[in-house]
Amino acid sequence: MDKIQIKYNWKALANQVLEGIDITKEQVLAMLRISDDEVLELLDAAYRIRHHFYGKKVKLNMIINTKSGLCPEDCGYCSQSIVSEAPIDKYAWVTKEKIVEGAHEVIRRKAGTYCIVASGRRPTDKEVEHVIGAVKEIRDTTDLKICACLGFLKEEQAARLGEAGIHRYNHNLNTHVENYESICSTHTYDDRIDTVEQVKAAGISPCSGAIFVGDYLTTVGQEPTSDWNMIEDLGFEIEECAL
Repeated sequence: MDKIQIKYNWKALANQVLEGIDITKEQVLAMLRISDDEVLELLDAAYRIRHHFYGKKVKLNMIINTKSGLCPEDCGYCSQSIVSEAPIDKYAWVTKEKIVEGAHEVIRRKAGTYCIVASGRRPTDKEVEHVIGAVKEIRDTTDLKICACLGFLKEEQAARLGEAGIHRYNHNLNTHVENYESICSTHTYDDRIDTVEQVKAAGISPCSGAIFVGDYLTTVGQEPTSDWNMIEDLGFEIEECAL
């Protein structure tokens, strides 16, 4: 028997959230099951919440890809993974001068955060020092916030990046722990949690999110349960890891 899909008043639900009332699991699942005809209504409701807290302000970040492709991991969602056939540029680390030059381009474009990103499983100590050299020069000559995304980190590497002045470190959790083996076999969910913890311990603000990969995205009629698990799990990890 087909389930009856309840049609929600998304604007009223947004007002409920603004009043401090939590939404329910059923309401979240309804958002994930929403029909194409309701998407604009849901976006309008989401904008009401965003506008309440941030007005029309937009935060601009600029990314420099300091190393592209050449990654040994088999993450199924990533164009830079060893299993990907995406036609991307592949190159080793750019020079320190190129990274610093990028920071001044960020200023010219009036962005506030500069994100230094590199493909790969884990940087070597030499590569971390390469980034640190650029970060120190940027911090000495600009007021930019600096974010990094370099893969897994050892405790001492995270500490060195924190000392150099990295403000945030991006390291996504990607999906629910029980679903992780379906998107990657070369590392585990716990490996990712470990790096988030190392970053936090180093005094760097962790920046971590998810890529929703529930079966319902590709299979008509599937329930979005894996994405609900991710939402629920990420909420727990946010509290535990202070993301």
